[in-house]
Amino acid sequence: MTIRDTRNDGIEVLFDALLGGSAAGHFERQEARGQQELCASTQLPQKGSESEEIQALGIEWGESAKGDELFREATLPEGWEKRATDHSMWSEIVDETGKVRAEVFYKAAFYDRDAFIRATCDEDEEVS
Repeated sequence: MTIRDTRNDGIEVLFDALLGGSAAGHFERQEARGQQELCASTQLPQKGSESEEIQALGIEWGESAKGDELFREATLPEGWEKRATDHSMWSEIVDETGKVRAEVFYKAAFYDRDAFIRATCDEDEEVS
C-alpha cells in the first residue's frame, strides 16, 4: 500500500464549506487518514532517511515513491512495525520488544504537506 498524495485535495475543503461543513474538521480527518495510510503502507519519509542514526537501524530502503517526493519504499527489520500515536501527525517505529526506535512525522494537509523520520534514543544515549 502507498500513501496518497493529498496536494490536490483542496477542492474537498471547498465542498465541505459549501455543504456547511467545517474546514477544521476536514483537516483533522485528512491528518488522521494520512496517519492510517502511513502505518499501513510500505513507505517511510525520504527526509531523514539518510541520517547515520536512521541508517544504523537496519531499515532496508528502496526507491522513491512514484510521483511523491516525500516518501520512499522501506522494509522494516523482522518483528518491527509502525504504530500510530494519539497525535495524528506522529507515528512510531517499534522493534520486536516494543521499544520505540524512530519517530515519523507526517502532515497530510494538502496546504502544508511534509514528512520526516528521526531516530529516538534512551535517556543515556544522544542522537546528533
